[in-house]
Amino acid sequence: ISPRQLILGMHARGFISGAEAVAAATTGAMPAAVEAVVLTLPAEAQIAARVTWARMTVVLRIDPLVDLLAASQGLSAAEVDAFFAACAAL
Repeated sequence: ISPRQLILGMHARGFISGAEAVAAATTGAMPAAVEAVVLTLPAEAQIAARVTWARMTVVLRIDPLVDLLAASQGLSAAEVDAFFAACAAL
């Protein structure tokens, strides 16, 4: 999915606020829920996650950060798959 689809999907699902969605779309700001997950990573992985967030052009379902974010929200693999399917329609 595209970053736009991800951001809209995260907002629609209540993972991020409207203000965070707009900030992510316009400035690349990392929403608080994403930041909280990134902060749990080792330093080098934090750098990789921040660069990925700032420069992503496609969001892959198989990205390890997707699984970390899903786990932080208590989502099953099937729920993540459904989220990606819903986002693809946006």
